[in-house]
Amino acid sequence: MSETLLTKMLQKGIEKKEEWRRNSANKTAEQLQPGQKNTTFSIVPNTTGLLTANNPVVKTYIENKHKVTKGYFDSLKASTNATAKMNLIKPSNTSLTNPLSTTTDSIANTTTAVALIPPSNKVAANVQYPGVTIQLGDYEWDYQRGALYYRKSSDKRIEIANFALVIQRVIEIRDRLDSPGEITYQVQITHAQGCTLRGISENRYKSELTKIGETINPIFNIVHKSLFDRYLSDVVAQYWAQGGQKSLELSIHGWIYSSATHTCQYAFNNTYVQIPVGTAYVINDVEKESSPGMARTFLDSYLRISKNVNLLLTALLYTLQTHIALPYKKITGQRLQSAMVFQGETQHGKSVLAHLLSRGLQNKCHNDYFYKFDGTNASISHILGKHGQGLYVFDDIYRKAQADDSRSDVEKLNTIARILGDGIIASKMKRFGNGLEDAKPFDGGVIITAELSPVENESTQGRLIINKFDRAAHIDFDSNQDLTLLQTSPELFDAFLSSWISFMEAQFKQAHMDLKDRHHILYQALQKQKLHTRLCAYGSMALNTLYFFVQFCEELGISIDFTSAKQHILNILQAQHLEYRRHSDADALRELIADAINCGHLPIADNKESYSRNMAGYIDNEGHYCIIIARLEEILRQNGYTKNDCVAMYEKLFNQGLLDSTSRTSHRMSCGNQRPYYFRFAPSIMENVEDRNPIQLTIDNALFVMKGHN
Repeated sequence: MSETLLTKMLQKGIEKKEEWRRNSANKTAEQLQPGQKNTTFSIVPNTTGLLTANNPVVKTYIENKHKVTKGYFDSLKASTNATAKMNLIKPSNTSLTNPLSTTTDSIANTTTAVALIPPSNKVAANVQYPGVTIQLGDYEWDYQRGALYYRKSSDKRIEIANFALVIQRVIEIRDRLDSPGEITYQVQITHAQGCTLRGISENRYKSELTKIGETINPIFNIVHKSLFDRYLSDVVAQYWAQGGQKSLELSIHGWIYSSATHTCQYAFNNTYVQIPVGTAYVINDVEKESSPGMARTFLDSYLRISKNVNLLLTALLYTLQTHIALPYKKITGQRLQSAMVFQGETQHGKSVLAHLLSRGLQNKCHNDYFYKFDGTNASISHILGKHGQGLYVFDDIYRKAQADDSRSDVEKLNTIARILGDGIIASKMKRFGNGLEDAKPFDGGVIITAELSPVENESTQGRLIINKFDRAAHIDFDSNQDLTLLQTSPELFDAFLSSWISFMEAQFKQAHMDLKDRHHILYQALQKQKLHTRLCAYGSMALNTLYFFVQFCEELGISIDFTSAKQHILNILQAQHLEYRRHSDADALRELIADAINCGHLPIADNKESYSRNMAGYIDNEGHYCIIIARLEEILRQNGYTKNDCVAMYEKLFNQGLLDSTSRTSHRMSCGNQRPYYFRFAPSIMENVEDRNPIQLTIDNALFVMKGHN
């Protein structure tokens, strides 16, 4: 077809449609003919049946008022097949019914002339309707003319549009239980050719329904815009006046805690959650697998994929902690503040194990939880704030060739540690600078896989738990049938986690005081052994989780060596405590000073009398090291420390009793013309960091036997 001919045809169609619009606009009021016998049908309950005989209503309407769209409807007729008659909407949301199968006296529940079509905004073709008029308050829908009217009096009416509306449901969808969500109208649109359903947000209700009547859509037309706008408002008002209800739906992933009833319930898909104001329906993609046999199969196979069972158990326990972090915090007041690092050489199975553990309960959206460690700080915050619960994996920290890349890894690791420690995703400026976004809570956990962890400070190190994959603990990939089974059957881990969550739901309800008291007793026992405070928080939660995990395994028919698993956790805490000491700012400074003295970079005289101007200080009569501040900070500056860094570390040395004063003018040399100021360090400044405060953790099994709190 030539371009000129096509242009002429389109222009002719537009002219015909505009002519029809002008005629409709001039004819504002229509007088009914005396001989015309339209049947007015008021919506009443229990209508037994309506005429369904064939009549030329549809054909007449198209030929007289929509000639320009005739080809469109003909194509719909040609494409109609058996699949178009299927109900493609889930019963949990909305459903479509047969034409005029049910009528009621409430506009909110009207199901008039609904064709069996999917909600794709297409209209079913060749549907026959009886020649009746349905009264909707001040408005009426005329099937003979295929038009919506506003009736001013008993004998006059004004045409508004060629489609009518019914609000079937009003839904509020929340992604947080304690904050309002978006309100959506489930709108049924009736046209001469059938019906379709649309979900429209409250703030877009009028604009969306007005838009579909614009000339770009050949099906729907608005004749009287001001009356149509009033009609839209009246449809909403009538819904509420006829006893309409607003239902609450939750798109939450994870636990829901009700402060009014002090209960914790996991938000599995298609379940109801009891809240103070009633019930809420859960809509998400987390399905529950209720199969103890599948859960047992998973655990049997999982514990065989590596020879080091304790390594596997520790990784699994951390995963289980991430999936109960929110209710645990609500009951004990303790957050999961630590990330777990799978550390070891390449090809040891770190990423494989992380993949297995991150797939539970979210098979269909697994990529939302597993990421390569190559994003930005902003992307990390966005990822962890997406759902705010569960386990996230950041894979593959390795040695970088460029220093800037390594620095970026350090910053990203610090970001993860801060989010875990604070329990929130920091707020940021909204788009166009319009205030700040709300800070999002984070009640989950993170697994990081790394060859070497690029940690530079004690704050971050204190929030990391290192699970080392040595040669004896690596996962064997050759002929590992258990690993193959778990990788090809993710539903096994779904069933395992579903069973674990159901088990803990009962514990949170029945034994919450037992859980709370045991946590604090374990925390105090670790604290008395001089374990780092942050490690005490993780250790008490891990050991408490282990206690319930052993009981859970007994229900599955699997025996776990509690004493061996407990000792492995304690060994990890001991090693982590040593790593923390190595990354302590104060210990780093003390070690640097000791190395500088031993290597002669800070020459120290054995006594005051032997001191000369080319030396950095001397040892006084009490054995204290008197070191000139200017010489000391010159060495520190050469090692990358700024003056502000030094001030903070002097405070920590003072708190440890290694420095008698942080004042830069407390001590001054009394010999020579130049009298420089110096710091006075305790003799223990020269001790080895690794030899100071060694610990050997022990936890008596008797602490786990607690009765009378359930």
